[in-house]
Amino acid sequence: MKKPNLFSIATKELSQDAFITWLIQWADESYKESNDPLHSIGENFVRFLIEKRFSTKDLTINKVEAGMQWNNIDIWADINEEYFIIIEDKIDTGEHDEQLKRYENIVTDYYGNKRKLIPIYLKTGIESIHTASDIRKKCWEYCGRDEFLNFLNSQSSPNNIFSDYVSYLNEKNQETNSFSKHENLNSWEATKGLFVWIQKSISEWSGWDYVSNPSGGFLGLWFHYIECKQNPEQEFYLQIENNCDNKCNLLIKVAGKWSGDTAYLYDRLEYLYSIASDFGLTISKPSRYRPGEYTSLAIIDGVFSKTNGNLDLENLLQKIKRSMLLVDKLASNS
Repeated sequence: MKKPNLFSIATKELSQDAFITWLIQWADESYKESNDPLHSIGENFVRFLIEKRFSTKDLTINKVEAGMQWNNIDIWADINEEYFIIIEDKIDTGEHDEQLKRYENIVTDYYGNKRKLIPIYLKTGIESIHTASDIRKKCWEYCGRDEFLNFLNSQSSPNNIFSDYVSYLNEKNQETNSFSKHENLNSWEATKGLFVWIQKSISEWSGWDYVSNPSGGFLGLWFHYIECKQNPEQEFYLQIENNCDNKCNLLIKVAGKWSGDTAYLYDRLEYLYSIASDFGLTISKPSRYRPGEYTSLAIIDGVFSKTNGNLDLENLLQKIKRSMLLVDKLASNS
């Protein structure tokens, strides 16, 4: 029987900040006698964090101070007055306003060379793999949900706070990884899992995020941008749109400096009709053309099919790869 879970109620980043800070504080040696198992997990967690940048082979953890919201830094921890850990803790939001660089500068200005700095971007929501790569390029250590969960699941404690948090995060992870069930295309979380799976399956840059619009918005994945041969300032690309209401589509989009003329869209659509079968694809027109900065040109049919209730992932990937070739042909003749 499923039990009430504190973290299913307290779902904000501030609650997660508090849990992580609490776990780090348990690493201080003065707490060993009051709860040795939790103290050990705290020690292991601190080592897990430090080892993202430095070896802890000969490290004995004695003094630990940790807190929240120092100069807007989500979580900070001073370990043995030797290591200083700062954690930018995220669930579904991302970095903004160059905050990572600012936080590094704050610590450097305050401590100089008196501490070994360990900046960590910890993300328990699902993020584009290319966004994660951008964080690493800023010289921050990236810790995603899978890595964090691997650590938590390797620990054991009867403490209700610890077990509630681990259970909550495992449930979120299970929902993310449930995208193989076709009905779960109605779930934002499962769609994010699908998008990451697609990103790992294609070998080129892609990005995804929530896109707001008057109809309620959708999760979009965009990839395979190809310049047009006749107009290099115009490009075609592919985009998956899922509003999580049984309307998941793969579309060919047009962007850049193009005429903005509906007649042009109809002309390119007719060309697509004439060549789509060469790539084993069928296409259809969007319900309405709305020329703009990013305009839907055509829908690739039959991409999100199901077999025995499961999303046909092999068909999905084949249709995506064929669509990439179709876009190549379209761009070379536009």
